[in-house]
Amino acid sequence: MFLEKQEAEILLRPWSSGDQYDFDFLIQENEDFKSFYEKSLEEYREDPYVMISADLSQAELRAIANLADEVELVSLYNEIYNIKKERREVDLKTYDVHYNIASSVWGKPISEISKEERRYAKSVSFALLYGADYYGISLLTGLPHDVSKQLIKSFWKKYYRIQDWYCELLTKAYTKGYVKTPFGRVLYLPKLKGKKEIVPYFLDKDKGKELFKKMKYDSRDISYEVRKCLNFPVQSYASDIMLFTMSDFKEKHLHKFDAKMHALVHDSIVPSVRSSQALDFMILMNEEVELAKEKYNLKCPIEMEFEIGFDYESMIKVDVNTPLSLSFYKKKMIEKFLTIRSTTEVKALGADVLKLFDDVNVTSKEKEFRESFGYADKKENDLNKIQEIMEFTSTLNWF
Repeated sequence: MFLEKQEAEILLRPWSSGDQYDFDFLIQENEDFKSFYEKSLEEYREDPYVMISADLSQAELRAIANLADEVELVSLYNEIYNIKKERREVDLKTYDVHYNIASSVWGKPISEISKEERRYAKSVSFALLYGADYYGISLLTGLPHDVSKQLIKSFWKKYYRIQDWYCELLTKAYTKGYVKTPFGRVLYLPKLKGKKEIVPYFLDKDKGKELFKKMKYDSRDISYEVRKCLNFPVQSYASDIMLFTMSDFKEKHLHKFDAKMHALVHDSIVPSVRSSQALDFMILMNEEVELAKEKYNLKCPIEMEFEIGFDYESMIKVDVNTPLSLSFYKKKMIEKFLTIRSTTEVKALGADVLKLFDDVNVTSKEKEFRESFGYADKKENDLNKIQEIMEFTSTLNWF
């Protein structure tokens, strides 16, 4: 693995003078360090690490479809999954859950749904999952109140089992004072216990607020607790599926790769892996996620969406169902990496950033960067080389 700044400081400590390190002396006199550095640098140039962002696709919608046994959504997700696996020749909109939902709430065929109508329908579906009302949806989308009300009405008419499940959840909250997920996580809601008015409030916010006022409840406080009650089981369920699945992946497959798991955030994970292993890494991770349906008795499949890049800014999407060659993705990452940075910024990162890409034929953009600061003729001493490489790796955080 390439030498990181913190590791370097530990190695250099015996040769330090105050806060300064004598790199020239170290390279010349310490054969172990010199060998380690040169081997690491060569290995890094040949096969750099890449960052992967792996996200559970529409995790909350899939979670609520399973929890509420919403057959319309379950059937839709299974159909889309089969279309992708069988690579059927269909309109691309058919692959898209939100185009399908938009068709339901707008009452129009999928072929007639515009991108803007899809965006509105997506906002409605996720906003309702988080307990929003027509007023909140209008603020989010800019739609008039009457249009937002009609979209909500159409959504609940189509996916009424979700609404029924939420009512059952709120009933448990006011009778027991807590809600529980299938994996056993508990959220205590003492402020909701005994307040049966929260169910009519969920069904009609305006009438519910009148009830709260009549009962002298703090409307803002209770509505916040209701949103927690509705959101917790869905968010927790999706997060736990991701957590358990990635734990299985780690036990079965992580030892096969030169990789690190950096973070698990709700329903997404951020690892880094050698570029030569990246595609195999993502394919195995996706296979493990697909096993979750049977393992956790899910009604609809869980799918993962992948992005890959040298940093967050240079991320590009990867379809593991139809993976292209590694060199294709590498080329696209480099093009994006260079395009989003000015010549000055690339210079600051050090010439070695371009040495990583010697085996790839990229665009004229790379040549332009090379020529702009005389890369071909650039010669550096060991001190400058070490300093630039360290600055480069600490800036990009590829590790």
